[in-house]
Order: sequence, then structure tokens, then C-alpha cells
Amino acid sequence: RYKKYQNSAYTRGDKSPTLLSDSEIYALKGYLFVEKNLDMVNFEPGHPPFCSYLMGLSNKFLGNPLYANIIVGLIFTLLLFYLNTSFLPSIPSAFITLVFISSPLILSQFKDTLLDIYQLTLALAVILLYRSKKHLSLMQFLVGLMLATKFFLSGIVLPIALILSVVFTGDFKLFKKYIISLIFLPLGFILGHISFFTSGHNLIEFAKYQRYNLNWWAGSPQTPAFQVWDLIIFNHW
Repeated sequence: RYKKYQNSAYTRGDKSPTLLSDSEIYALKGYLFVEKNLDMVNFEPGHPPFCSYLMGLSNKFLGNPLYANIIVGLIFTLLLFYLNTSFLPSIPSAFITLVFISSPLILSQFKDTLLDIYQLTLALAVILLYRSKKHLSLMQFLVGLMLATKFFLSGIVLPIALILSVVFTGDFKLFKKYIISLIFLPLGFILGHISFFTSGHNLIEFAKYQRYNLNWWAGSPQTPAFQVWDLIIFNHW
């Protein structure tokens, strides 16, 4: 993948017709960040790197980045079964879990180095911890890791839904514990970008890098943050 990347349009521009797929880019990021200690700012922006780290570790120690997806996918299967058993007996729970895991969208996560299975697994772990009303600090830490898995707009709905759920319970003690536990969310998000800091950058530079990423998703590093919503809602370019 690295040789293909060096000869692709990512590095050679219009001189090369070769493009890497998203799955190739995610695995390549893991290789470069884990094994080559590449500074994150020297790679094109996009989704956060946490799961690429896992792929890189999988490649380094197991010889293939896809093994990380398989391991996380198995964890997701167990968590989904456990959640189902809180509503149904074991046999129907196992059947529902098997049907869900057998869907083409989920199976694709076991066959290629994609990010969705990681986000799903972290989200499901967060939901299970929230249902128990215990270990809220761990729950927030996992929310932070989930937001460090894919661009935050794809996962921000879950933490918003959780805090609204806490508010609607009317339980002030639970609300206070929840608010205090929020300190662990940025810790998880920062850990999900750990190579940014091991490359010598600080928190101020991290904030600037996140703004750059936000602008990149809006269409250009020079575009103001959230400008994309003017296009989507008002058709203003």
C-alpha cells in the first residue's frame, strides 16, 4: 500500500491516475503512524486516527491490519448479544444477533479495513455502560474514543442523546455525576490522537489542527467552519 500511495494521486497529483480506496488509506495511516512514526500533520486530513492505530498495531504484531477489524467485530457481536439478552431470552437473542451480523453491511467490516465496526462497537459499549448507570467515567472515555474514530459529526448524536436522556430522568444526583464524568471525554479524544503529541505538538496546536480538519471537511482549508451548512440548508456557495 505504501508504494502504491507514493505513486498515487495523493502524492503525485494529476501526474498519476492511481487512487487509493478509503480502506487502503485507513490501513496505510496505521502503518505510517505506528511503524514509521509519521507526524500526523504530514498526512492528508480526514477521519481521526484512533482505529488506524489499531490497524497499525495489528499489522505490526499480527502481520495483517484486517485482524483488528475481525477482533473488534467479534467484540461487537458479543456486546450485541448481551444487549439483546436484556430484552429477550438467549435463543431469540442469538438469532437476532446472527441475522444482524449476517447483513452485507456488517460482513463488509470483517472483509476490509473500514472504520464503521469500531464506531459501532464503541457506541454499543457506551450504551451498555449508560444503561447500567455505573462507570460513567469509563463511558465518557469511550465516547471520546468513538469521536476519535470518524469525523465527529457522524457520532455526535450519541453523546447529545445521552445527556438529554439524563436531563429527562429528573435525577439531579445522576445529572451531577454525568456532568463531572464529562472530563473524561476529551481525554479519550486526545488519546485517540496520541501520535500528534508524541510528534512534539501541544494542545494549542491540536486545537488548530482540529479547526483545519473541520475546514477541510467543509470543502477547503480556507473555508470558515460550518460553511458547508450554508450550502446544504440555504444553497449558498
